[in-house]
Amino acid sequence: MATKGKGVEFYLHDGIALVKVANLQTATPPQGTRETIDVTNHDSAGDAREFMAGLLDNGEGSCTIDHNPGDASDLLVQEAFTSGDLLAFEFRLNTPAGGKRAIAGTGIITAYSPGEVAIDDKMSASLSIKASGIITMSAVV
Repeated sequence: MATKGKGVEFYLHDGIALVKVANLQTATPPQGTRETIDVTNHDSAGDAREFMAGLLDNGEGSCTIDHNPGDASDLLVQEAFTSGDLLAFEFRLNTPAGGKRAIAGTGIITAYSPGEVAIDDKMSASLSIKASGIITMSAVV
């Protein structure tokens, strides 16, 4: 069974609490990868390389929002981008049972880009957040 995307949320810490970034259009949670370390040596069996797990890189997440210059979400993301501070974030995804599941961690806003302004379309902006450290997944209560 598929789960609908409408209703997904993105939160960013403002120094006091997690604050919902309003007017979310699209959201892509961080996509992690794990490095591998080549441990092949002369005693390795056959002609096959051997590997062990290396460090996790929890990747980068992104969002597209309706851009309303000067509104609370615009100012929150601008401040986070300008400061370069490590901030808590959460992507809250829908579950088949109707609840939410949080993908949470800390990260740095690495991009905040208002999009093209067209005469006959709404304004939008995109943001990227680079995860730093561990990502957790849990039910939202």
